[in-house]
Amino acid sequence: MSRRRRNGTEEQRARRELISDFLSAANIQSMDDIQELFKEALAGFMEGSLESELDSELGYEPYDVTTVFQIPVRYGEWKAGC
Repeated sequence: MSRRRRNGTEEQRARRELISDFLSAANIQSMDDIQELFKEALAGFMEGSLESELDSELGYEPYDVTTVFQIPVRYGEWKAGC
């Protein structure tokens, strides 16, 4: 049975260093700070995921009035409506 290397790969070391820098920049002092940071990150991820799911389901981006309100004018021409 081989032992795992404690340091890991170069990618893992870079990831740990990035996380360490992030935590020191975020001024983490307690477990409550970590939980609050995690909640904020999760909320942002969920909001972005739900928005992109809604965009793909509806077929247009939010505030894109040209694709939502199109009125047929004549002979296949389209005009943006209000």
